[in-house]
Amino acid sequence: ADKWCYKMIVDNLALADIINGHNKLNGEELRNSCENIAKKLHIWQQHSWRTGTKNGDPIEWRPRKLNEEADKCCNIAMNIKENHT
Repeated sequence: ADKWCYKMIVDNLALADIINGHNKLNGEELRNSCENIAKKLHIWQQHSWRTGTKNGDPIEWRPRKLNEEADKCCNIAMNIKENHT
């Protein structure tokens, strides 16, 4: 495996399709998320990081159901204002 490889996973298919260049951003609802992700991807690519997804897209979509445990950990961390693993 490559040392400088990334995989960003989101549970919003529309967001994944926009960032991956498969759809246009229509409206303002996802603009901030898209801009924040694009900035992060740009920084990583400037530092020679490459995507770890099979098809070369920087974003991989997964259904929300698969994210339940991560959501629980994030909610705990936000509630106590510290990292939770």
